[in-house]
Amino acid sequence: MFRHASVRLLIFLFVTLVLDISVMPMLSIAHTQPVLIYLPVVYAALQWGAELTLTTAIWTGVLRELASAAPAGVEISSVLLGAYLLVLMIRKMEHSPIFFRMAIAFLFVGAVRLIHLSYCLFLGSQGLPAGQLFAETAGCAFYSAVLCPVFFVVTALWFRDRQMLRQLELFNR
Repeated sequence: MFRHASVRLLIFLFVTLVLDISVMPMLSIAHTQPVLIYLPVVYAALQWGAELTLTTAIWTGVLRELASAAPAGVEISSVLLGAYLLVLMIRKMEHSPIFFRMAIAFLFVGAVRLIHLSYCLFLGSQGLPAGQLFAETAGCAFYSAVLCPVFFVVTALWFRDRQMLRQLELFNR
């Protein structure tokens, strides 16, 4: 496929982070905005396998860490732990239905946000009430899941991914 730290992957993650920082705040609904930078990790888990998923998660965490005001290591460890749980969860599941992909995106974004929230609450760096943070986490996960079908199409075009099963080509000579 491509190397783990390919320039194409890093550029894609950087552009996604820039969209997260610049465009997504303008699309917020009731103080909730999607987090696009987590969706490449879900895409990698569904399309590329465990090794590239964890690599994508590390790079995603590094970029989030650089753009975040959270304590050092919180973003990287949150995304990496969420990616590990994601890989374990989808190992033996069907990946093709779009609602399944949306549900996986919802669960992953929600899990990463909850892990991040737990770290920040433990370290005492979060100032908002926990109830409001949980509501924003659920809204963020839902909003990200709604955007994931369009995001996955754009991602597949960027990486020139083809369908894994191409049965018609077996019989065309």
